[in-house]
Order: sequence, then structure tokens, then C-alpha cells
Amino acid sequence: TRWQGYLDKTFANVKGKVDESYKNAAVKSIETLTTNWRSAAGDILHDGVVPSMSYKWFIGMWAWDSWKQAVATAEFDGELAKNNIRALFDYQITEEDELRPQDAGAIIDAIFYNKDAARGDDGGNWNERNSKPALAAWAVWNVYEATKDEAFLQEMYPKLVAYHDWWYTNRDHDKNGIAEYGGMVHEFNNSKEEIILAAAWESGMDNATRFDREGNGADDKGIEIYTVRNDQHAPIGYVINQESVDLNAYLYAEKGFLKSMAEELGYQNDVVKYTQEAQYIQEYINDRMYDEETGFYYDVQTNEDGSEKKLLVNRGKGTEGWIPLWAKAATKDKAARVVESM
Repeated sequence: TRWQGYLDKTFANVKGKVDESYKNAAVKSIETLTTNWRSAAGDILHDGVVPSMSYKWFIGMWAWDSWKQAVATAEFDGELAKNNIRALFDYQITEEDELRPQDAGAIIDAIFYNKDAARGDDGGNWNERNSKPALAAWAVWNVYEATKDEAFLQEMYPKLVAYHDWWYTNRDHDKNGIAEYGGMVHEFNNSKEEIILAAAWESGMDNATRFDREGNGADDKGIEIYTVRNDQHAPIGYVINQESVDLNAYLYAEKGFLKSMAEELGYQNDVVKYTQEAQYIQEYINDRMYDEETGFYYDVQTNEDGSEKKLLVNRGKGTEGWIPLWAKAATKDKAARVVESM
């Protein structure tokens, strides 16, 4: 009965005709998600979905994996979707954190059964070196739309705001409202190579050529590392010298979802705030991160004080260039050009 309920609810949510191949793919997707569903155990305090059971280092929960899984599972099991999100937010960093209070609000990359396990034969892969792309508000909003659970929205909203603010406190070196990928102040982030690695992990595109240390071409100085500091000049994080178009498209979308939540919860000041901030990012993405000649979006290289910006067309076209379309940040004419380029 429970399994049939998953299918009935999933297909009831699909508008229009559904052919057999679509239904088969949906069933396979549900099978994969539920096969990888694990109960709360050890240091994982809520049940959720792991990426894969076939490899020991994947039997944990990652931030943006969990956000995507929550959007999917909300279609057939709202409680699983909520818990999949809560599992990561159980370890949201606070100002009372013993190791990195400067990262208050951040969601860490990955959690595992044993928090203290080093990466080794036991499969421990807990990672607090970096975060993951900003998709948490997207996940929460989708779960809310599927469940209409306003208590869950009230529970998550202040946590989402704290996480959203963290990107601008700890990942915006020149404070221009446009963020960069980077890494935490962490014992493993102890060299340029390690921080570049953390930044690539934070993007979710671990091996992307846009994170190649040496860059591409004579006028490309490659990756540099900048230290983000607080008002007391203490280091609170590291960033690479790139304003990444995907990250800022995600943050643009986040502001839209936070605005929608604020409308539901009656926080009118936040509605105005996120509307204005989203407009600024949308204009920046379309004015500064788009190349007319090639019809595509790219990262922007920046110097340390933000006075020099270079559109990284020379790095080539990557999947980051169509994220503004998903985020609905692209203008219609630019979106059409990107589709042609793809």
C-alpha cells in the first residue's frame, strides 16, 4: 500500500499525458531514492537519502545532494523530504561553535555516521572545509509547496536567512554583493592547492577546468587566493579570485525563494529587501557575466580590491553558463543565445 501510494501521488502531480517510458523512469527514480534511504544513526540525527550505497565514501549526506533529493522525495513522502534537509541543518554552524564560530550560519559539505572518523577504511568522510552551492531555500520552498506545512517553513526560514547571509559575510571578498567560491579557515585548507580544491568542492564541480590553477592564455593570471577578514582583521575564510556565475545565479534564485517565504510568513521588510537584492544580482549577471560575441555566461576574474574585472571567456564554455537560465536570472534574448550555444 505504501509503495503504491508513492506512485499514485507522483503520477497525480504530473500534468498532461504520461507515457510508459516516463512512468518507468519515475518508478526507477523512486526505487533509487528509497533504496538509498537510511534511518537516523550515529552522528546523523535525521533520516535521509545517501548518494550511493555502492561506494563506502558515498554513504553519507551532502548538502546540495540532500537539497535535490528533498525536492524529489517531496513528491511522494513529505516527511522524508523534511528530514533530509534537517539532517544537514542539525550541524549548521553557530556563533557558539568551538572550532569556527566565524562561520556562523554555514552548512558544511558532508556529514557521516561517525563525525570523528578520518577518511579511511571505515568510510568516514565528514567535511567541514567548505560548503555547497546555495540551493537550500529552493529545497525548502519545494517541500513547502508539496506539503503546505507552514510550521516547517517557520522552522527553516531563520536558518535559511543565516545561511544566505553567510555567503556575503564569508565569500564576498570585495563586498560588492557578488560571491566567490572558497573554503573555511580549517587545518586542511593550509595551502593554495588545498584552498582551490575546497573551492572546487564547494562548487560541486570538483574537476571543472575553470578552477585550473594556471588559467588559460597569456592575459589570464590563473587562480589566486584572497583571505576574507572581519572588522577586527581576523581571517574568517578564503576565496578564489573568481565571481562564479553559477553561484550568483543560485543566490539570485535563493533571494526569490526567501522572498516567497517572507510573503507567506508576513515578513514584509524581507520581501522588499530580497526583491531589491535580487534585481541587483540579475543586472550584474546580465551586464557583467555575459559575453555578446559567444552568447554565453562566464565567471568573472577579480583582483583583490575588486577594481579590476575580467570576463573569463578564455576558460571556455562550462555548465555554469546555463545556470542563469535555470535560476530565471537570464533575460529572454540572452537565454535564447545560450540555448543556441549549447
